[in-house]
Amino acid sequence: MNNKILIILITLFLLPLASAFTVETFEQQQSVCPTSTILFTATVTGSGDFTTSLSGSASQFSTAVPTGFSLTESSRTIYIYVTPPSYTQPGIYNLNLIVTGNGQTQTIPFTININNCHPLQISGEAEKTTCSGNILQYEFTFNNPGNFQDIYNLELLGNAEEFLTLSQDSIMLNPSQSKTVFIYVNVPREAEGNYGFTLTAESQHNSESVNGVLNVQNCFDFTTTVTPEYLEICEHSLEGITIDVTNLGDSQDLFDLSLIGPAWANLENTNLLINAQQSQSTKAFLNPDYQTDGNYNLNLRVSSQGSGTSQTKNINIDIKKCYDLTLTIAEEEDKLCGSLSKLYQVLIKNTGQFQNDFFIESNQPFATLDENYITLNSQEEKIINLEVAPTEDLAQGYYDIIIVATTLDDSGIQASDVLITELISKEQCFKPTISADNADVFQDSSTTLPIIIENHGSQKVKYEIAVTGTASSFTQINPGIIEVFPGEAETVYAYIAPGSTSPGIYKASISVKLTDSTILETENINIQVKKSTTIIEKEEGFFTKFANWIKNLFKAKPQIPKVTEEGIILSSSAQFKYDNQIYNLTIQEIEEDFVTLSIDQIQTILLLEVGEEKELDLNQNEENDILIKLNAIANQAPQIALSKIIPIIEEPIEEIVEDEIPEEEEEIEEPEEIPENLTIEDPENETTTEEISEEEQQTFWQKYKYYIIIIVVILILIILFMYSQKIPELDEIQDIEDEVEEEPIEEEKVEDYDEFDEEPLKIGRWFIGLIILAIIIYLIYKFIDLSNIIPLFIVYKFFIIGGIIILIILLLIIKYWSSIIEFFEEEIEEEKPKKKTVKKTTKKKKTAKKK
Repeated sequence: MNNKILIILITLFLLPLASAFTVETFEQQQSVCPTSTILFTATVTGSGDFTTSLSGSASQFSTAVPTGFSLTESSRTIYIYVTPPSYTQPGIYNLNLIVTGNGQTQTIPFTININNCHPLQISGEAEKTTCSGNILQYEFTFNNPGNFQDIYNLELLGNAEEFLTLSQDSIMLNPSQSKTVFIYVNVPREAEGNYGFTLTAESQHNSESVNGVLNVQNCFDFTTTVTPEYLEICEHSLEGITIDVTNLGDSQDLFDLSLIGPAWANLENTNLLINAQQSQSTKAFLNPDYQTDGNYNLNLRVSSQGSGTSQTKNINIDIKKCYDLTLTIAEEEDKLCGSLSKLYQVLIKNTGQFQNDFFIESNQPFATLDENYITLNSQEEKIINLEVAPTEDLAQGYYDIIIVATTLDDSGIQASDVLITELISKEQCFKPTISADNADVFQDSSTTLPIIIENHGSQKVKYEIAVTGTASSFTQINPGIIEVFPGEAETVYAYIAPGSTSPGIYKASISVKLTDSTILETENINIQVKKSTTIIEKEEGFFTKFANWIKNLFKAKPQIPKVTEEGIILSSSAQFKYDNQIYNLTIQEIEEDFVTLSIDQIQTILLLEVGEEKELDLNQNEENDILIKLNAIANQAPQIALSKIIPIIEEPIEEIVEDEIPEEEEEIEEPEEIPENLTIEDPENETTTEEISEEEQQTFWQKYKYYIIIIVVILILIILFMYSQKIPELDEIQDIEDEVEEEPIEEEKVEDYDEFDEEPLKIGRWFIGLIILAIIIYLIYKFIDLSNIIPLFIVYKFFIIGGIIILIILLLIIKYWSSIIEFFEEEIEEEKPKKKTVKKTTKKKKTAKKK
């Protein structure tokens, strides 16, 4: 029983030992800068569930991972990251790693040394003694012994601040870098005593300061004068500056002079012994070499050995480049054709202040200059020619042509420029392409075929175009010679007119070549000549034409669109009107992106691409009248826009016209009321609306005066002919009525009337009238174009129809004059027998005519 109890106690004693764990680390102390990161590691070995935590002054900027984990007779590494913020003060911080598991806790301490990683060391002479009226300076050296770059803002404070000046307001220091900052002191003459100041340097991470003391005593005094303090000189010239030192003290003094500046600035004397109240002069000599230019600041320092004070004078020297030149080649790069020469312009300018001689040379043997030695005055320039003539054996590729100009004096100044050239073959320089389609044409007809020639070379060239082959006998190309720029294209037209050539397919070989070389490109096309389908219409006779003319008088005439400023749109071959003239626009060919059309009246053929527009001169007055543009092509239907070009009227013309227009007409805003054919050519020769109307009337009379005279003659002949037939009848009726009123009708009188009626008819006048009428109709048919009369009739048709109606009414009145008189006369019933007698007489007259 006791053994069992002993075993249980031993087991309980060993159980905690079985679940124990260990925590080990190899590094417990490190140094770090703010914003940097360091890493500690610890290893946990054992079994069970564990948690980790941190404590200590560095725990706020430290992290341990993992925060919890489980182990089974194994180990796990814990990582502790430490990153102090930028505002963390330097010092020693502690950090504890706490590991808890199986009811036990173990702690590992760490030590973190946060260094001052942005230190600043300021050193220099902090205390000086000087005399009133003196100028001196403090020199402070700023050293950055840290590992980071810092930028410090500098500031001066203290009772000496008003006569202290910092050489700079800020300073940037790289790690282990030192820089000197100057404090310039200009002590007033009335100053005396002790003055203090504080120089503070502050950055984002650190701030340091240094105190300075200035003791001002009343002692030796002197002045320094530099004449001049600003000087402008040329390079390679010798100039002197006068330095005057005056001893204002009461005893003799020795003055030391030093000049801080470039090597070409030197003092005549470096020290001067000057008695009390005396002055002495010396010089600073300036001798800059060639190619020295710009602004230089010389610092002259005069120190008094008796007072230990010094004065500083700044001398500003501006050196100009008085010996210089520029060289420019007109082009930067170009392509050259093998065995062909080309000229370039080289501009050389003497930008110096003096006349100079120059030598110009090229680095390539095939690039020569027309002049190698030139003399130029100041600011003078000259253009010389550079001829580049590559030889045939020169390999194709890129060549840099460098032109160098050198002065012939001892300055040796040079200027250069480069021309980058690519040498290509002659064929590549002028390589063309030909674009042309096959064509179909009927016998006894003609067509035009556009041919596009594009220059794919690098040079502007004149191409000669020719056509050969079986179709060359009836094919012409115009123009035969064209000039095309690189990357551009020109269009020529082949006029094809086979005439009576037999139907079939003919070959046309279109070739393009240089005017003095072999053929560069050839394009073959097929021209199919089709059998003529033209039907010869039988010529209409005169009466058919006359009948058709009568029909067309009353036939609605289609409206011809008129070109205005707003423009019109045509989608097929049609007529249009401009300035009272009719023009025929014919669409010859419609392709996917271009249209070929012609205007008959001006014998012009145009090739328009979609979106392209051209200006045309319709009335051949050397001024473009309309703008024609191809808007689009949809379903083989082009949209061709025609619009009127408005001439630009100068201001003086507008003022004169406004002066002549009455006040009432100035209120009219619509420009459409101005006649379209009104053009202002000269402000001194203006044409009013009334004058234009008279000119139009004169023009109408001059055009149609012969037609009007013929029509008037015909009407007069008709009236005379009708009137001559009616007069005897009226006289006869009047005589009969007079006899009836005076006395009874007797048989003798009746016989007289019968004798009168039995006289032969005068048919000669009818025959002559018909002959005259036939002659007039023949003349109209032979010499008068009825197509010109039709528009005239359409314009004045109402007046012509009204005149014809009035003429018919007059003829009817003349013919039935007696009936009208009888209708309006009021007769008494006694006169009725007389009327019967007249009727009998009329019957007898008719019987006589029958016989």
